[in-house]
Amino acid sequence: AQTADDPLPAIVQVAKSGKFEAAYLGTPDKQMIADHDMQLPAGYDPTARPWYKENVGATSTVMTAPYIDMSTKKLVISFVQPVHKNGAFAGVLGTDVLLDDIVTRILGIKLVGKGYGILIGKDGQVLVHRDGERVTKPAVELAPELKPELLAELAKSGEMREVTLGGAAKYFYVRAIEGTDLYLALAVDKSLALSPLNALFWQALIMLAVILLVV
Repeated sequence: AQTADDPLPAIVQVAKSGKFEAAYLGTPDKQMIADHDMQLPAGYDPTARPWYKENVGATSTVMTAPYIDMSTKKLVISFVQPVHKNGAFAGVLGTDVLLDDIVTRILGIKLVGKGYGILIGKDGQVLVHRDGERVTKPAVELAPELKPELLAELAKSGEMREVTLGGAAKYFYVRAIEGTDLYLALAVDKSLALSPLNALFWQALIMLAVILLVV
């Protein structure tokens, strides 16, 4: 039975009014109160999650970096803020927004030389990849040299670097997505990219892919 102190009705209303994928409140006593059954694993502790721990002392609503949601297994961003009742901390409220459109655009990138797009966080975590098994794994599992430091270097220089992906030599290009903690990476077979007829076309398509993603 609901009581006057029950936060669930307000959480459900937040989800509906904002058309969020989910709305939820993590409380200090490790409760997870959500607008719907999020199919979280037994023993799920919201107070141990980054969205909770990093925002207990926030003074306003904070938008997280994109991440793979534990419930939907999809790419989301969250808007979170601490909640107080009668001056006392009552928990952290979160709302999730799916980034399906960005995922669709990246997976839809088709480049000469069997090229494809990858979305990588600046921490090196793969967020979108045509091989679903690669998602949430570190980029160094794609190629050992793809550490966060090298990704940052490539994004700054605009240089195409040769790496081996899946046993094949690829040219790898990284572009920072403005206003985010994300990189769009593009990979293309080296042999095809170096063809005289393809070289300029490949570079033009890189820019087109970036434009289509951020517009």
